[in-house]
Amino acid sequence: MIAILILLVSVGALVQFFLSYVRSLLLASAQQTISPLVLETCSLDSPDVSAGDFHRLRLRAQLCTNRDGDGSALLAIGVYFNIVALLRLACGPLVPQVSHWSELQQAACARFALAALDRRVAIRASASS
Repeated sequence: MIAILILLVSVGALVQFFLSYVRSLLLASAQQTISPLVLETCSLDSPDVSAGDFHRLRLRAQLCTNRDGDGSALLAIGVYFNIVALLRLACGPLVPQVSHWSELQQAACARFALAALDRRVAIRASASS
């Protein structure tokens, strides 16, 4: 019984740490300026992206050379995006606020993928010059 309690507390702490980590990544990427080159490459008029852009932007970021070691951060954001999508499917029809919140969170994940792509393009450009 004690072992199960310790396991539950440990999993709860891990989930809390994961959520704090992801939220800090999302907040940091929201303030990053996106270069016009990346916006043009992704056929975007502005850095305001939607949840539907996440998979396309993440794929482009993964195709770019990763020299700044943000691969684990991109993976964590992908996991968070999928968790929020499941939460939206499960609770969205019943609670409209959850649907709105999840849309905002998924758009923030797409913004992170765009920022990661911008960082990778900038690193590649500086390495080639």
